[in-house]
Amino acid sequence: SMSFEQAAAVPVAGNTVLKALQTLPLQSGDALFIAGASGAFGTLAIQLARARGPRVAASASQANHEHMRSLGADLTVDYHQADWPALVRDWAPGGVDAAIAIQPDTSADSMHAVRDGGSLITVSGDRIVPERGISVALVSQQIDVRHELTELMDGIANGTYRIVVERTYPFADGLEALRKVQARHARGKVVFLVD
Repeated sequence: SMSFEQAAAVPVAGNTVLKALQTLPLQSGDALFIAGASGAFGTLAIQLARARGPRVAASASQANHEHMRSLGADLTVDYHQADWPALVRDWAPGGVDAAIAIQPDTSADSMHAVRDGGSLITVSGDRIVPERGISVALVSQQIDVRHELTELMDGIANGTYRIVVERTYPFADGLEALRKVQARHARGKVVFLVD
């Protein structure tokens, strides 16, 4: 079974991450980098990518590294460290096959971790100039992922995938919740409860 809080956290993040993964030509054994991976989108992206076979590197602040590893990240890097793209390139010589840049302003740095001719998907809509033959795309809203979304819901209900609800707020505390989300230090999803 799935709680209301878990169900509320799925549609936007689940829909977007499934579309991003469908857009990328990833195969088992490929290397994927996920930038800003501790929030609702990133924590799902780590789990769903791993289920498809790629190896996963993910960035977030140090406090979230153990959590990301528990979800299946093979490598975790701290985006506060200037040399993190080099750490990713050490892990995936030549660079990762693909990257998903979730948080605003992470696409340009993520490109440094991608191999020549690789792929980059930007979720936040960063404007970015492709280089070294890397294909850059926004998440396509045209992709139909209803079937995969149903499978994801089943997977969450049976415990295959974990939805992380960091905190629930009563509706009256909406402004505080909004400030929390805007600070971009969320781990997982923030959910409102309306009585």
